[in-house]
Parts: sequence; structure tokens; C-alpha cells
Amino acid sequence: HFIYEISSRVESVDYYSTLDNHSRIDPVVKDSLDLESLYRITDWFLKERFSDFENIRFHNNVYGDDILTFKSLDYNIAAVHGHKDKPEKIIDNLTLFTKTHYDMICSAHFHHFSCDEKNETVLVSNSSLMGTDDYARSLRLNSKPSQIMVISTPDNVCECIYKILLA
Repeated sequence: HFIYEISSRVESVDYYSTLDNHSRIDPVVKDSLDLESLYRITDWFLKERFSDFENIRFHNNVYGDDILTFKSLDYNIAAVHGHKDKPEKIIDNLTLFTKTHYDMICSAHFHHFSCDEKNETVLVSNSSLMGTDDYARSLRLNSKPSQIMVISTPDNVCECIYKILLA
């Protein structure tokens, strides 16, 4: 519904997605395979649903299902869910793995907003769309449902960040 609404209000929509740890079919992490994920069904469904929409473009990931990369205003941007990455190593690891310098890297796995910078790369971690779940509560962690919006300008990959509270 969100993609449909946005596509009726803007010139074009570029859709990217990344593998996460919430869509795995087997709930036991050590028994689960990346190939067995509902993530693949979601992408297939959306491509089918919007196949007649000329202003929606679906993009494939270059480095695998768990790393998406794109350019915006000539900035190199990467995004991951983050379940395979440690926040303190993600900038170095993605840069070395892909042999690319990123102006911004986005992640989400830890379900709370954070922002950092290292070697001219901004790292932005998104909040949780759902807020606190049972697992977070068991760790005594709490957050309000929210999402972020990053505004990039030709002079700054991260001109401003809006944290949008959803409840």
C-alpha cells in the first residue's frame, strides 16, 4: 500500500530490498538458511503486483541478497539489515568487502535510532517500525515505534535526519 501511495505522488520510485533475519522460515537461527526466507516471496509478490506501473523500478543487489547499494546525488550508499554486522565494524567491513567507499551506510537490526561517522562515512541505524517486541523486552530494552527519513543534498549526504514517531 505504501509503495502504491508513494508512486501516485512522485515521478518515480526505486525499490531496493535486503535479506533480514525476521523473514526466515526456520525460527532456529543455526538451522536456518538464507535461501529459506519469506523475503524472496515479498520481492516476487511486489514485482508482480506493480509490473504494470512504469514509474516503479525494482533493483537487484550486486553483492548478494543481504547488501544493497545505490547512488543518490552521486553519493555511494549501502544498506543492510544488520544482523550479520557489528556497528563498530560495518563501515570497514562493507568498504573492504565491496572495494567501495560509501558516503552513507544504513542498517536497522538493533531496533533503535543511532547515527555515527567514521572516515567520512555516515552510519545511520533505523528504529523499529513495531517498537518493542517480546525479545527486546526480555533484554530490558524499550523503544517507541518510529522510522527515519534522511535528507541528502548535493553538498551533504546527510543534511538532516527526521525521526518520525509512529505511535
